[in-house]
Amino acid sequence: MPAYLDLLRRSFRSTYLEWPLKRSVFYRWYLRCKAPDYLVRVAQETDFYRRLFTGLKNPLIFDVGANRGEKTQIFLKLGASVICIDPEPSCVRLLTRRFASYGRRISVICAALAGGEGGATMFIHQSGSGYNTLDAHWASKVAQDSGRQPNTIKVATRTLDSLLRQFGRPDYIKIDVEGYEAEVLSGLHQPIPLITFEVNLPDFQQQGLACIRRLAAIDSAARFNYFVSCAGGEVLPESLPAEAFTAYFAQLSDPSVEVVCRMPA
Repeated sequence: MPAYLDLLRRSFRSTYLEWPLKRSVFYRWYLRCKAPDYLVRVAQETDFYRRLFTGLKNPLIFDVGANRGEKTQIFLKLGASVICIDPEPSCVRLLTRRFASYGRRISVICAALAGGEGGATMFIHQSGSGYNTLDAHWASKVAQDSGRQPNTIKVATRTLDSLLRQFGRPDYIKIDVEGYEAEVLSGLHQPIPLITFEVNLPDFQQQGLACIRRLAAIDSAARFNYFVSCAGGEVLPESLPAEAFTAYFAQLSDPSVEVVCRMPA
């Protein structure tokens, strides 16, 4: 791409005009020609979350690790109000621009979630990357695979409990924080109807098991399922109690899964 066109593209992306245009019918026509697979994936994810939210009307959602807001956009389409939480300043600026037109249905919080309030180190492999993390083990794996050491920044930390006090209890918490999920859940001390969190296997199996134990400690009636892709949906025909699911989870060979936790309390 010529330098002047690249400059024009990047300048456009830094304005509030970008996202209204991307939600227009004209941009959708463009995607049908240039990226039809992307539209199929978004449709599959939308259908999956519509099923997941069955029985929830206008839910309140915490999108923890919102990144560029791809999941947030789906949640808003399904009628939710969303609290986006991300510690990376470039993502927070993008989220603020992207969802400016949604008013009170959206809030953007610049913080990482952990077991306590304060600060932590975030490893930045690339600005806005979904591989950026607060987990040192995850950062070392990405550095090993890419051959490049990450930069680091200091970020503020909050707890899920503090967000509940500020915004009320959510109907659903989505957690996608690249290996830091157990730390996020260590700051939660009350049942939430629906939680999902990502686990990369086998490297982060122990972290996944720690998350399951943590959620079962919050609510002994918690039930668990999982999915590998939104297109495939939840794998188990019915959700399992923690002990049974832990035994099942320990045998999984998929490289990445998302665990679904339902708390009836």
